[in-house]
Amino acid sequence: MNYVTDEKTMYFTGLSRKMLQGAKYAVLPGDPTRAKSLAEDLDSKSKFVCSNRQHVSYMANISGEKVIVVSTGMGCPAISITAEELAKLGVEYFIRLGTSGTIRDNIELGDIVISKAAVKLDGASSQYAPVEYPAVASFRFTKSFVEAAKKEDIPYHIGITASSDTFWPGQERYDNFTGYLQRKFKGSLDEWHALNVSNFEMEASALFTLCEVFNLEAVCFCGIIAKRTESEVPDLAGKKRAQVNWQKLLKAGLIIDMKKRGYIKG
Repeated sequence: MNYVTDEKTMYFTGLSRKMLQGAKYAVLPGDPTRAKSLAEDLDSKSKFVCSNRQHVSYMANISGEKVIVVSTGMGCPAISITAEELAKLGVEYFIRLGTSGTIRDNIELGDIVISKAAVKLDGASSQYAPVEYPAVASFRFTKSFVEAAKKEDIPYHIGITASSDTFWPGQERYDNFTGYLQRKFKGSLDEWHALNVSNFEMEASALFTLCEVFNLEAVCFCGIIAKRTESEVPDLAGKKRAQVNWQKLLKAGLIIDMKKRGYIKG
């Protein structure tokens, strides 16, 4: 294990062990502007910790248990850097939370997709393990959030997520700059649909792979803001519903998991 002193500041996140105050849980939104609201949803008295590059960090407290909220920026390379630095600082449980587009007819705008595994359409995960190595979520950690979704009556689906390095070609979007895609991407949406993939996002595969390799635990859930079977355009009303759902799911899932592990009583 790459041990660091309490005072040593990480190059990218700007965080240190002293700043984390023993936090074992990390919430990882992509959007820096989302970090503050997520922390406040967990704890109305949450506090700003630091900001460096795309990484904005807040500390929340749930019944005495610290939770660090850190924005990662977009993509697998960014989340792998964030997670690796946090692992060096003692974090053990990682929650990737964000937005996503579904390719399934039965998944509605505002619903939550909880990922049990990810298709590795990225390059970062292959630098942690061979391509044959699976990108899977922690079963134990994920189960806590499934239980929370049921308890809070949140519309959810458990599925396989495709994690792409690009927003346009890797997800077979034709509204890119030129409208051109390489032949290997044409028809890929139909293929992933036939293989029962639920949705696309851009971070889960690297986080899952890294955490399995490091013997850490990761979960990913995303709010659906685009139903690509009908439209490529993100739906703002759907995004609002998704935000309400992921806020409830995040706190309820954390509390359930913390109780199971004995971090808080209840």
